[in-house]
Amino acid sequence: MKLRLKAGERLYINGAVLRFENRTSLEFLNDVYFLLERQIMQPEEVKSDIDRLYFLVQLLVIEPHQVHHNVEQFKTELAAQLNASEGDLRFELHDVGTLVLERRYHEAMKRLKKIAAQNGQGSQGEGSQGERKVA
Repeated sequence: MKLRLKAGERLYINGAVLRFENRTSLEFLNDVYFLLERQIMQPEEVKSDIDRLYFLVQLLVIEPHQVHHNVEQFKTELAAQLNASEGDLRFELHDVGTLVLERRYHEAMKRLKKIAAQNGQGSQGEGSQGERKVA
């Protein structure tokens, strides 16, 4: 996968933060989890339960050294939301949980954005490029 990055843009790769002084292209040749800076949700931007799940999934990418703790937090939050949900939302949240446990974080984050949009909640981030594991 090849990325084109603007000058000053930050990229989170497997927990490391890189900032590029000049416009550049980057190609990943192996497996890597990454997030672009514009996809990062700040704690103060968390406005809904779905945002909280999105935030916790992003922590799995940007804090890989705390993955066990962050997965446990995600499971606790997901369980609470599953108990408070019914119908299609419950099924969608269950699917998100499965994606996270399979370490398919990008797909989980995309699904959460979709759920937020369907429920009138404001999950942040750009739709086209988020965290990805690249082979």
